Formats: sequence, C-alpha cells, structure tokens
Amino acid sequence: KLLAAPAVAAASREPGVLGFFFEVLSDEGAPYGRLDVAPVTLSVAEHGRFVRPVPLDSKLLARTTLPSHEQRLATTVLGLPQALRKGRSYAHLAGHVGDALLAEMLDTAPCFLGGLGGLRLSRGRSHQLNWHWQLEQDGSQRLLPALGHSQRPLRLDTLWYLDAERAELGHLEAPAEESHWLDLPPLKYDEAPGLCATLPHSRLAHRVPAPQVLGELQREELAPKPVLTLHALTRHARLAAGTPPLAYARLAFDYAGERLPSRGGEPLVRRVRNGQLVEITRRRAEELTAMEQLERAGLTPAVDTEACRGTWPTPCRMMPGCFRARAMPARWK
Repeated sequence: KLLAAPAVAAASREPGVLGFFFEVLSDEGAPYGRLDVAPVTLSVAEHGRFVRPVPLDSKLLARTTLPSHEQRLATTVLGLPQALRKGRSYAHLAGHVGDALLAEMLDTAPCFLGGLGGLRLSRGRSHQLNWHWQLEQDGSQRLLPALGHSQRPLRLDTLWYLDAERAELGHLEAPAEESHWLDLPPLKYDEAPGLCATLPHSRLAHRVPAPQVLGELQREELAPKPVLTLHALTRHARLAAGTPPLAYARLAFDYAGERLPSRGGEPLVRRVRNGQLVEITRRRAEELTAMEQLERAGLTPAVDTEACRGTWPTPCRMMPGCFRARAMPARWK
C-alpha cells in the first residue's frame, strides 16, 4: 500500500497547463490601451483543446505540478499589483518588467484575449514604429503611431500593437522616449506652420513627419436651424415591465451642415471642411428662442435623476421647463 499510494495520487491528479487571459483597458481620451493579465491553469481536452480555466493565485500555485519555468513565470506575474475582476486576479503590465513578461508569456504559454472564448494570441513580428498626424475635426492634430486598420497601440514601457485580425501581439521598435510622445497635447491650428519651419533642422526630422498646414481661418456667421432626433426609451430602471415606450427627442442646431448639441459647447466652434478650417459663431439668443417655440408647441425639457437617487425628490424625474424648489434644473436632452 505504501508503494502504491504515490502512483494512485499521480494518476488521480489531472495535469494542468499554465495560461494567461489578457484584457485591454482604455483611459478616457487616451489614444492607446493598457494591458492587464490574469494567470490561469488550463486542462487539455481531446484534439489539444484547452478547457476548464481555473484562476491561479499564490495558494493554488503552491499545490500545482507546473514545470519550474512556468511556476517562476506565474510567480512573477502574481507579484505585480493585482486587481480582482470577473473572479480572477489581474496584474497590470507596465514598465520594462511588463515588456519582458509579455514577451516571455507569448513565447511560453497559451494566451487568450478575454478568455477561452476569445482570440488565441500569438507573438507577431516586430516592426519599426512610424508616426503620423491625425487631423481632428476642430483643426488640431495629434501625433499617433501609424498602424494598420486592424491594429491598436498598447503602452507598457515601450509600445506594442494588438492586431485583432491576425490575433497577434507584436512589439514596435523605437527609442524608449517615443512612448512618451503619446502624452503630448494636440498641436493647435496656429502652431502647425511654426513646427513645419523648425522640424527639418531638428534631430527628430527623420522620425516626426511634418504636420498638415491648413489654409487661412474662415469665419462664418450662420443662422442656427433646430433639429429634433426622435427616440423611444424602452428599458429603464423606472419603467415597469409592459410599460409603453417613452418618447423623447434630442435637440441639436444645424449650422450649414455642422450639427452642434444644444447643451454645453464653446461659443466659437471650429470645424474642418474640405481641407479648410471654418470658425462658426454660435447664436445663443436664436437657439434659446427656438427652444421657447418648441416649448409652446408642447415639448418640454426633461431631466433623468436616476443616477442621483436619494439626492433629489422622486417627482423630478420628468418635469417641465419651469423649475421646482430643490429640484434639478431642467435641461434639453
């Protein structure tokens, strides 16, 4: 019995394979993604398919029978700052340690985007990082990596790319300082000519292309035209089952083809039309007059205070344009 016990234990223990689940996160307004990774153990089914992922933590890692190099890799990942999501422990990959770990994970273990139902990722070919200027609708320009239509930049210490079409993660070869170019503010319209003049004589002339120089700024005085876009609200926390859809409209103002929202915004709006920068002066008085005409026709501003439950009185969920005491000011949707 003593001799047979280890054999029985070994036979009953199902061998596992180390795997990694990746998630791409984006900060608001950031032109790149961040990469988080969760180590798991996978079982191997017939035809080499991976099944039954089990989230890996430090306690479970001590009881696994993974090879020593996989244990070392999993231990390093678990030693990074962790965040719990979806029942897994995700580590944020950043810095030169993140670069080295990502390369080793792609070369060592099966990697998936999201989970087993997502893309099986492989390591793509490294290629030279090139830059281009992206023209925004207000005439400013942002310096961004020049990538294919299915590729997205990822930032660790250096830059990587995620190719969703080919299910690849690859490294972008460039000096380390260039990853910080993604933090540069947009280049304003009036700054482009000066940069074009100084760029050819700088050390970055072979790395940074010349930005686009727009023509002279054109100022237009246009009359606003109110535009209502009708919607129907069918699902909401305050709509009971079987309730008829709640009809509402979003109000915008059309300035010769440029549709601007009724709420917020700057009094001067710049837009690029056919390679020419146009500055539109909003006529707030005429916009308010149009709002009053719509109210006389029976349409009233609406307020949704579902996100402020407990702060505002319940009757103020939908209310007309005149304000009520302690109620949230009405606004056009």
